[in-house]
Amino acid sequence: MRLEGKTAIITGAAQGLGRAIALDFAAEGAEMLLADIQGEKVAQVAALIGENGGRAEVVEVDVTDAAQVEAMIQSAIALFGDVDILVNDAGGSGTVGIQHIEDVTEEMWEITGHPYSIHQQMFPTWDEQLAAEEKITLVVQVNGKVRDKLEVPADIEEAAAQELALASPKVQSFMNGKTIFKSVYVPGRLVNLVVQ
Repeated sequence: MRLEGKTAIITGAAQGLGRAIALDFAAEGAEMLLADIQGEKVAQVAALIGENGGRAEVVEVDVTDAAQVEAMIQSAIALFGDVDILVNDAGGSGTVGIQHIEDVTEEMWEITGHPYSIHQQMFPTWDEQLAAEEKITLVVQVNGKVRDKLEVPADIEEAAAQELALASPKVQSFMNGKTIFKSVYVPGRLVNLVVQ
């Protein structure tokens, strides 16, 4: 869980990308304040996170209203003590005491007490190991038709992939005394058994 012990504010969390980010953050262990103008919908997202063992608090907020944005930040600080991550996925028109809605994140950063601009921060560096898939879905085909899908380690070798494919009861039901003529392995994607 890469975000365990981290707290986040996610605006626009009731639907679409904001909702998806909230669910992904929860799966990675983050605690969140979910904010959206659609109070009932964002509460449903928080309930879903809670049902899966996560923690998500809710605030109904219009990010085009400066007072509501400040209250949202103060709520997050009261709940969590600090905010590590800010995700601004809310859409809208109007101002928050500033010129453009895309500047809300800068203001949110300032309200949390950071004495410098978020734009002065280093751009995050890519860590390929953190982004690497640990498991993949390996498709198993018999004569080009999908017969099973197996969850396997991402770095599985060809021999191990073929062994798992052959051990699958679903695949075995299509083998019925047939001989493997050829086996095609596409790393990280599929095993195709050509039988006669």
